[in-house]
Amino acid sequence: MRRDSAVCADNGSILSSRALPGRRTNENPVRRTYRLDIEGKHPDRLLEASKHDIRKYIKRERGKALPADADFWDFDSKAGVDEASAQPVPFPELIRAVDALVAAGNTQFYVEVLRKPAKRTPRPAATTDAAPDPESDFED
Repeated sequence: MRRDSAVCADNGSILSSRALPGRRTNENPVRRTYRLDIEGKHPDRLLEASKHDIRKYIKRERGKALPADADFWDFDSKAGVDEASAQPVPFPELIRAVDALVAAGNTQFYVEVLRKPAKRTPRPAATTDAAPDPESDFED
């Protein structure tokens, strides 16, 4: 093992402080199983810490430079009890999906969040063909 590397506690992989050749350094998705049954730690605090970790990742990724053809960073997300059972979840519903998994009595949950550049779609123009008479709302 090199002097400037360490072993990751989650999966035993070697972490390096230097970027690896051929690897894009801005690609670091969250693919993680959070355990809520660690001895000496309250499950509610572990749940709060895991949600904070997810939100921190989102905030960090939204601050990165966008490609020229993109308007914002969008996120693909999955949640489940483990990696094999993870189902796609709409990104705004991710924290609620985590809460639902924990409320079901699970002692761990898996979350995957991948960032992708996206372009905003214009809103459809509101048609005002038949504008209601403002006086028609009142009864006589």
